[in-house]
Amino acid sequence: MQTNQARGFTLIEVMITVAIVAILAAVAYPSYLEQIVKGKRSECRSGALQTMQQEERYFGQYNTYITASAAPASAKVKNFSGDNAASSACTISAAACTGQTVAQCIEVRSTPKYSDPKGIEYLYVDSNGARGCSIGGTRTTTEKACW
Repeated sequence: MQTNQARGFTLIEVMITVAIVAILAAVAYPSYLEQIVKGKRSECRSGALQTMQQEERYFGQYNTYITASAAPASAKVKNFSGDNAASSACTISAAACTGQTVAQCIEVRSTPKYSDPKGIEYLYVDSNGARGCSIGGTRTTTEKACW
């Protein structure tokens, strides 16, 4: 004997499934955003270190460093962190260290184009090996906070 019963999901089963998916999304989305920011911060660090390497090569040839700000693409050092200036996460600048000349010391700054939840205004590395960041207008060398 065959019965004609409809098969499918009840409304309560669908509602429970939607609730579970919503809870998972609420937990996962903030973690996803945090990973995006970490990736951008990593790109900024990498860009600053790459520019510092270019500065050291220039110093090896000419016995002085070169400043880099909003320089054109033909500049001797790169002024952005990614593959091109339009899609990069940071802008890179280089200037003499405080109280020194360009021939003595150079500081490379990587300024994020995104809003950093930690409040990082810029990352820096200088030719003396010091590195850190500026958070809320205060420079810190605590690696865990920045790098």
